[in-house]
Parts: sequence; C-alpha cells; structure tokens
Amino acid sequence: MRINRHQTGVVLPLTLIILAILTAMASVVMVRDRNKVADTENMRDQWQARLEIHNAEQRVFYAMLAGEQQPGAYQLGQTLLLTDGTPTKLSNDVWVSIQDHAGLMSLRFIDRKLLSELFRAYLGPGFDTNTTQAIINWQTPGGQLPIDAAVLPRQALFRSLDELMLISEITPEIYNGRWNIASDEPSPEMDELRPLPKYGLRDLLTLGGQDQLNYAATPDILLQTLYGFNADDIERLDRLKANANWRGVQSTFQSLGMAFGEGSMSPSVDYTIRFQYKGVRARGEYEIYAYSLPVPRISWYFPDQYRYFTHTQP
Repeated sequence: MRINRHQTGVVLPLTLIILAILTAMASVVMVRDRNKVADTENMRDQWQARLEIHNAEQRVFYAMLAGEQQPGAYQLGQTLLLTDGTPTKLSNDVWVSIQDHAGLMSLRFIDRKLLSELFRAYLGPGFDTNTTQAIINWQTPGGQLPIDAAVLPRQALFRSLDELMLISEITPEIYNGRWNIASDEPSPEMDELRPLPKYGLRDLLTLGGQDQLNYAATPDILLQTLYGFNADDIERLDRLKANANWRGVQSTFQSLGMAFGEGSMSPSVDYTIRFQYKGVRARGEYEIYAYSLPVPRISWYFPDQYRYFTHTQP
C-alpha cells in the first residue's frame, strides 16, 4: 500500500504573510487615494473661493467708483462701506474689510510719539523707543551702521511691510496677528493662532499714508491704543459712522480732545481690501481713482497666508 505524505505546515504561514503584504499595500493605496481626494477637494474649495472673492472685488470696485466718497466710507444708494476696516458681509457670503491708508500709522511720515505708543502696547516698555528708532535708522540714508547688527539697515524706504520683520523686535507673531474678519466662521487655523494678538502690525501700519491721520478711517484698535478711547467712546463713534453722520463724528472727536487739522477727515486714494470666504482669505492694495479703469492692484495675496522670513546661514 502506498502512503502519500503532504506537507501543510508551511503553507498556512506563507499564506498569512502574503495576506499581510497585500493588506499593507492596500492600506498604502487607500491612504494615497484619500490624500489625493483631500488635495482635490482643497483645490476645488480654493477655486470656488477665488471666483467668489473676484466677484466681491468687482462689487466693491463698483460701489467705490460709482458711489460717493465720504470721510470714512463709500456710499452707493443704501449701501455703506466703511473704510476703517469694519468687516461687511456681501450677499455672496464673502466678508470684506476696506481700510483707507490715511487711517493707518505711516512709516513714511513718522510720528515718533504715536509710533512708540503703538510699540509699547505690542512689545512692552523699553522696546518701544528702540524699535521706533530702528525703523527710522532703517530708512535714513547715510546713517551710522551698527557693527554688531545681524541685519544691516537698508538706508532707504521700506520696499514692503514684510521687511519690518527684519527688525529683531518685530516677530512674525506680532506682525501677522490672527484677525479673522469673518467672525461667524471659526476655523481650525484660527484656533491655532489663538495665542497671537488679534490685530497684527501689518493691519495697522502703511508704507505711505499721510502726515495727518484721517480719524474717520482710523481703526478702533488704534483709537484705543494711541488715544485712550474707551468702549463707550468707540460705540458712540461706530453708531455715528454707521449712520454716515460725519459731522457728528467730527464733533465727537473734538469733544474727546482730538486736535483737528486740514487732513483730519480727509480720505486718500490708497486702500487695503481684505476678503474672506469659507476660511480662504485674500488681501489686495489698490489705488482708487474715479477715472482709472481697471483699478490698479499694487499688491495681491491669494491666499493671504502667514508671513515670515526664513533666515539662512551665510
């Protein structure tokens, strides 16, 4: 009688190994597919945001070019767009914030006292005057160069606001801030930026501006920081602005001890307009002239992301 012997002990472990390899390969493929799907969805969302933001940009241009320019707003019919950075939600769900540069702190026409006051609020006592002087030195032709400085002054005007971060005291954190103009659209990114100041210096400073602030277009945070306005003062001014009562706005400023000059309620032609749609942000700088079409973009950031410098070793 013939006996057949079958070796089955090796087959089962080998089968398990093959199944494990196939499972691992399938997992890798699934992860890659999920990443591709996530990337595709992100690109789709950004493209949709680009379309909606471009639509909002054209609507804002129409209101600014066809409407009436006021000390702190543009008005077209019943539509009032404030130019002190107050956010407005348009009918296509895009949030818009318009900021007249005349209401911001100028780095060209520097008021040493006010600029130091701003830096005191952000950097604390002791750093305020030094940082103000560093900004002046950076732009002063033929000034003395510090021997031990890691970054030498340009001895010329700033080319962009981002160059402020080359001054050691001005960190990316206080430069960028975390201002979310769509207050009803919280996002994980905003949660990550929670430790940062609400307003970054890039929202409060301008390379141009005027030698006299346009108080009607000055953001509330600057009125509080530079002039000590309290919550009641701000609420009263916001109510008057919302009603386009500029005579009342001027009267309120004067009653609070503000010195008025020729340009104290004069708008400029330079604006920063910020947009936000479902967490996607954009920012542009424009010169608005009634006779200039199309409206020239001075700069454009889409998406408007966290700004910083990467320092490389020489």
